[in-house]
Amino acid sequence: LVDLTPIIPAVDLALELINMDPNILPGYNFKYLNVVNSYCASTPAVRGFFNEIQKNTTSILIIGPDCTSSSEPIAGLAPHWNLVQIATTSVGPSLSDNLTYPYFLRPVPSGSGVVTGLISTMKFFGWTHLGVITEAVPLFRQTLDEILLQNSKHFDVIANTEFLAFQNPQRSLLEIKESSARIIYLNMYSDYALEILCQAASLEMYPPTYQWMIPYLVVDDFWKQSFSPRTLYTPFTDCSPQQIQRIISGIIVVDHFPRILKEDYNTTSVIGNMTMATFRREYLKRLNDTEVSAVHFDAATYAYDAVWTGALALEEARMQSGINLSEFTYENETIANAIYSAVLKVSFNGSSGRVYYQGNGDRTSDSPDLLQYRMVNQELSRVRFATVKSSALTVVLLPGESVLGTIFPAGKPKDRENMNIASGLFAFYTILAVSGIAYSISCIVFSIVFRNKIIVKLSSPYQNVIIASGAILLFIYIIFIGVDEGASETGFLNVTCQFRLWLLSIGFTLLYAPIMAKAWRVYFIFRNLRVSKTTRKTVSRPWHLVVIILVLLAIDLVFLIIVTSIPQTLQRRTQREIQYEDGRIPSIVGSCTSLYPQVWLGVLGAYRGLELLLGLFLAFETRNVKIKELNDSKVISFAVYTIVITTICLLPIGFFVRDVTIAYSVIGLLIMGTITVILTMIFIPKMISLCRDPTGERDLTIRGQSDNSNQTAITQRQMAEILNKLTDEMTQLKMQMCQECLDRVQSEPNTESCILNSDEHITQDP
Repeated sequence: LVDLTPIIPAVDLALELINMDPNILPGYNFKYLNVVNSYCASTPAVRGFFNEIQKNTTSILIIGPDCTSSSEPIAGLAPHWNLVQIATTSVGPSLSDNLTYPYFLRPVPSGSGVVTGLISTMKFFGWTHLGVITEAVPLFRQTLDEILLQNSKHFDVIANTEFLAFQNPQRSLLEIKESSARIIYLNMYSDYALEILCQAASLEMYPPTYQWMIPYLVVDDFWKQSFSPRTLYTPFTDCSPQQIQRIISGIIVVDHFPRILKEDYNTTSVIGNMTMATFRREYLKRLNDTEVSAVHFDAATYAYDAVWTGALALEEARMQSGINLSEFTYENETIANAIYSAVLKVSFNGSSGRVYYQGNGDRTSDSPDLLQYRMVNQELSRVRFATVKSSALTVVLLPGESVLGTIFPAGKPKDRENMNIASGLFAFYTILAVSGIAYSISCIVFSIVFRNKIIVKLSSPYQNVIIASGAILLFIYIIFIGVDEGASETGFLNVTCQFRLWLLSIGFTLLYAPIMAKAWRVYFIFRNLRVSKTTRKTVSRPWHLVVIILVLLAIDLVFLIIVTSIPQTLQRRTQREIQYEDGRIPSIVGSCTSLYPQVWLGVLGAYRGLELLLGLFLAFETRNVKIKELNDSKVISFAVYTIVITTICLLPIGFFVRDVTIAYSVIGLLIMGTITVILTMIFIPKMISLCRDPTGERDLTIRGQSDNSNQTAITQRQMAEILNKLTDEMTQLKMQMCQECLDRVQSEPNTESCILNSDEHITQDP
């Protein structure tokens, strides 16, 4: 049973050599009874099969057919007549099912082997998205099923189209072009591969913008003529030689088919006591031709090896099992089993390479090869550049090969563009952030070293240390938001995203909480002048402010622990397209989000919003308090306004700016600028004052809340004495007023309202 008539000379050559060998089947004449052309169709194949088994002469083996579509029905029928079938080039993955086809063997690997090579190629070059165009015949549909089984495991099939035989495949190609696929696998025979590539050339789908890959069944020089085994093929599109050369140069061939390379013909021995070069000459002599198409010659080598497989298996069964081959009938299952088992033991150097079989009847393939079409001596040639280790799905380049040197000299094609922050910008911002960290550390050292100086002590040095510590965390955050954009390791992104969340949240709280606490203290003192001296002293103590900071920090920690402990906060990758000069190509952008971001973002937004609103309220209420260096009231108000404005500006950037470099530049500039301004306003004036007055007691001024009178310079000690004197006088006055009120109550019972209607401060300080 054949589909390609040019394989007959190879079968004749094999039979001639077998019958001449006295060690193989002595006393038997090994020959075929008839040649049935099945035309790669099931109906002619089945008709021919039944015609043969109804003859008086009993066949012991079936050689062929060549096509999967004609082999499958024969493989299903043959076991009912106990016939072992050795197909020649039927590579359909479904035929590997030994339970369905128990007597089927083939001197070629299963078509699913190409998927292993495809996975390894995609993995090696870092491609994760694939487009597939399939010719709708059983072989390639089965291969497509194998490819789709790998979808989302090793790569994503983002475009998958197919076309019927003899149909113009233009629609399928246009669907691929409209999709975002840039790595395209042509799952088809040679003739349609040429048609697709020719139409692609007319659409300017050239490398390196697009990378084309083709299977092993597409022959070496497929662009020179049509090789359709089914019918006369008329192309739909004509291409110029220049277009063909440009579109084919760089195509990768995923080839798991065993094949002896042309350069090894003179040195490779073939069963039948000859070299591969001799085999080719003898084959062409019987073909009565001086040349043969590559696809026909490959098929001839497998047919030659199939016949030798059958002969060696029959000899093995005769010798080892002691069976008499002449006793075989279509009811003799014992001999059929012996022949099948013998095939599995066969091993020889065939015209297609080393031949041996797996337990399911498939030929064991050596490491698949990766080949590429390149210009060699002004001609397109297929060059082997790598082998694939199937077990590890890895690619090993041959000596002298390199990705950006020989394989892709114009640059490796991209299926996705990782949108990374510009390295120069990241380096610049890293330097600025490190400088900011050093600046913050110097502020911490200043506050600790000079904490006992009056000018520093009055501004709460320990709260200033906390502010500078928060600034350090935010500077570190600036570095980390530029590290992992576009990164591909999901585990690394998860850790980085959680770390960034902690840095931002705690850093913001440490920076903002002390400023807000100070603002609250100023507000409480200067908006509640009637409170007691004891209450004012309590509020002005440092530990009271620390408690406020710790409460806000505790709320942050509880929130962060909850958010980072649930699976819904894991990293999720997003994709979007970005325009490049070579056309639109999708870009991968790393982003930190969760399955339900609206929940925790809503909680966080509400909490931060309340903090900012409270800060705005306190800043507004203390806007007229103007005691320089006593409580940093101006600095506090400015810091609150600055932080609120910066936060409002950052929100739309995070949601609407899609270019990560622009977003990073603006976010980094706003955050680092805000932090630097706040630190400068808090610390630099004090540093300058200490430089002018090392004692830290000079140049302190007091000014009224709303008048425009001239400032009067006094020392801190003088100011303290004045404040103490005023406090004592206020206390005595309140005691006197309370006593007078009590006397009136005792003398006149109806004056109880004196106390109840008196100013609130009278009853607050008994």
